[in-house]
Amino acid sequence: MPELPEDSVVEVPAMVDGRGAIPLTCGPMPASVRGLIQHVKAYEELTIDAAVTGSRQTALAALMNNPLVPSEEVARYILRDILQEHAAWLPQFA
Repeated sequence: MPELPEDSVVEVPAMVDGRGAIPLTCGPMPASVRGLIQHVKAYEELTIDAAVTGSRQTALAALMNNPLVPSEEVARYILRDILQEHAAWLPQFA
């Protein structure tokens, strides 16, 4: 998938045999889905960075890049709720 960073993890069709799963070549993404997939991948990359660094600013940026989050206000609410409800499992944000 040349439209994504080389180290991206994606789900693709595969053939499975005695050697294991062998990914099938997908080629370029159709324009009809390319933008959304790149958008979601940016959200995923920012989420990983926030989890590793404990950066609330990066976590907020991640949520604001999620195509299902409609506004910064909603993103702030979601982040506050997640950090409160899961504080025991997210010590890097303390």
